[in-house]
Amino acid sequence: MYEGALDSKLSISARLLPSKSNWNVPDQCLDCLPKKIYDAKRLVSKLGLEAKRIDCCMDGCMLYYNSDGALTEYKFCNKPKYRAYTVGRSNRKLVPVKVMFYLPIIPRLQRIFASMQTTSQMTWHYENRRSSGMLRHPSNGEAWKHFD
Repeated sequence: MYEGALDSKLSISARLLPSKSNWNVPDQCLDCLPKKIYDAKRLVSKLGLEAKRIDCCMDGCMLYYNSDGALTEYKFCNKPKYRAYTVGRSNRKLVPVKVMFYLPIIPRLQRIFASMQTTSQMTWHYENRRSSGMLRHPSNGEAWKHFD
């Protein structure tokens, strides 16, 4: 960073990583603030907003979650969980056929409610609720009341 910069390393890294992912930019093109992509990922990972990878069936019939992790083929369609991926001449790696990314909501909500500025915006639905008997906002619905 330079003297008098308005953005921090963290804010630039947080903007840099999605740009790299969205436009498939190679690591060599991103030689600005963090010297390596690994350094940017390590810096952003301290926020605690990681994505979890869950293996799933290519047909969408099953997710491999918790106790199903040891299975090598799907329970319903009997298709294989892994495909062989050759690295070099002799090394073979097993790679999941399809992977789903899960973004846990609890750490994200905790992060939002940690700031006093965003907390007032997040509680708007509760403070401005009207009970006229008509559904005007999703906060009047049963699911939102359960979420509260």
